[in-house]
Amino acid sequence: RLVYKFSVLRDERSFEEVMRSIETAVGSIEEQLSGASESEAVSLRQQRDQLLAWKVHVYIQKSRAAQEQAEKLLDDLMADVTEDHPLYPALTLQKQQFRIQRGEGRQVLEQVRREWEAAPSLDRLHCLLAACLERELGGDILRLWEQDAVQKLVSPPRADTLPLWDIMFHGAVMERDLDFFHRYFKVFQKCEDAQAVFSAEWQLAALYRELGMTQEKTAVKERLLEKLDTLSLNEYLRSSYRERLMRL
Repeated sequence: RLVYKFSVLRDERSFEEVMRSIETAVGSIEEQLSGASESEAVSLRQQRDQLLAWKVHVYIQKSRAAQEQAEKLLDDLMADVTEDHPLYPALTLQKQQFRIQRGEGRQVLEQVRREWEAAPSLDRLHCLLAACLERELGGDILRLWEQDAVQKLVSPPRADTLPLWDIMFHGAVMERDLDFFHRYFKVFQKCEDAQAVFSAEWQLAALYRELGMTQEKTAVKERLLEKLDTLSLNEYLRSSYRERLMRL
């Protein structure tokens, strides 16, 4: 009854009510299991499993409700934002991501590819590369990157093209294409954004790990740990980066 109620209302009060009820019931079953016979234990475990399955269902419903609210807010915002607004590219990418998460990935990819081919621009290239990344089409990313029209837009690396370079390096890691990565990393190293170069080099370390090149990965990892203290980061982020690097 409470699961159904939340599925209809999807409000915070109903969420807390059903979760509290499930957790209380699961706790009661766990207590009963300690003194139950084998036949009783089978029935109790089945009841517990049903409760936990309902808990999963409720969490999924809550996430969907939050996403629906976020997308509605985004649509309302985009209705008042023109293409020359500085937030328009970011909002467009967010809307694209919502559509892909709803299972419209193929349609989104076809649409952004047509838009790019009809009138190439940096924003449309970003949308196309992001769609390829979401669908894990690393090969498409690398083939697109080598087009003359793309290189004219992204080279040399600058502030407004850094996210696109990041996607390209992700594509090279997905394809395990070390030669491709090295070729463009040599160009990217000249970028004045130290943190962007740091992130790219981190991806290089990940690629070495994927290829089983332990010595090369270790050398890059040590270099990244040295560079970490030179970056302009808050201490929480610096500590988080260091922990993740140690696990690399």
